[in-house]
Amino acid sequence: MTARTLFTPWLLCFAFGLPPGAGAEAETRLDPALLALCGSNDPGARRYCLEAIARNGDAAGDARQILAGMAASDPLVHEEAARLYQQLYGAKPPGPAPVTAARGPDAARSAGDPMRVVYAPTAFTRPEGTTSFNAFELGALTFDHGMTRNVAMGIQTSIPVGALVIGPTLRVGFPFEGGAFGFQLGGILVAPYVGNSNAFFVGGGGPMLTLGNYDRYFNVGALAYFVSNVSPGVVVPHVGFSSAPASMCASAPSSTFPP
Repeated sequence: MTARTLFTPWLLCFAFGLPPGAGAEAETRLDPALLALCGSNDPGARRYCLEAIARNGDAAGDARQILAGMAASDPLVHEEAARLYQQLYGAKPPGPAPVTAARGPDAARSAGDPMRVVYAPTAFTRPEGTTSFNAFELGALTFDHGMTRNVAMGIQTSIPVGALVIGPTLRVGFPFEGGAFGFQLGGILVAPYVGNSNAFFVGGGGPMLTLGNYDRYFNVGALAYFVSNVSPGVVVPHVGFSSAPASMCASAPSSTFPP
């Protein structure tokens, strides 16, 4: 397990360990979440997918069609995919074939959750068609869904202790070779049901720059928040990084749902 560090003192994290796969067969098959990275719009994620397949092997042939498609049509990693195909299956890849990357419930799971460093967002967007549920310390809960290759939308809420809390989130990411740049926007309606407090709205967002890939990256950005009944707002800079696969101190997917 690898620590992810965030230099914002009031942010803490609690990571949930994923249960081990049941049965010996699960240990010999490639994770669909890993295979989904081969269809990512981030070149770094696709290269990481190839490297992980090369390390783990593919005795069951789960990646055969995916590698054939990448070798035939991927403009950046077709040579690496062709070499890996021949190395694994002992033959050159066939002619052009559609890339049908198996969609796992959360394509970021193989590297922890690169969508966030603790509670601060990165510029990576969730792969199109995948949905994730994340639980944080202090009872914060988020659901998000990859709408397109560059846009993810979601809902954030928390355990209703003293108030009902709910609001939308929107993230737009623009990947480039070696990282991504993006914006995060969000809002929360807080409606207390004890005492005489009135409901209020918290909204904000900001830019993020993430350098690296899903496995190893450095993330920096700033989030500005405004409260409807308080002036002025507050700006919270954040810096964080990941140094290896699997997360110990990051948003931890406790449940995921297929598209």
